[in-house]
Amino acid sequence: MSYRKRVGSLVLIDSIIVLIAIYISYFVLHPYFNIFTSRVLLISSFTLLVSHHIFAYVNRLYKRAWEYASIGELISIAKAVTFSIVALGVVQIIVIGNVYVRVLGLTWMMHILFIGGSRFSWRLFHDAFYRESKFKKEL
Repeated sequence: MSYRKRVGSLVLIDSIIVLIAIYISYFVLHPYFNIFTSRVLLISSFTLLVSHHIFAYVNRLYKRAWEYASIGELISIAKAVTFSIVALGVVQIIVIGNVYVRVLGLTWMMHILFIGGSRFSWRLFHDAFYRESKFKKEL
């Protein structure tokens, strides 16, 4: 896969994960509220999406070869996610006048699990695929 396709697919996957994380978090904490017409959720999801991509770029999450993912990369993911959640909290204070701490905490946890899980799943797939093809070549 070329570099442009890999970065494009990672940005798309990350965007989907970010939106899923905040919508699920909001739904878990407020199950009877219409999450698709909420101004707070719309502002929060847009802010989180933009800030995630900014901090992912700053922490070089799209420059690494994820078939060699390790604890160092997980720390970079944690930094990018934490800074994007803090930025979301600041925007919530400025625009909305209130911080939804429980939603931010749950979103932070799901965000790290989903982003880290996607990267490490790719590593497991890559290791299994190339190990299997290497084994077939030796036979």
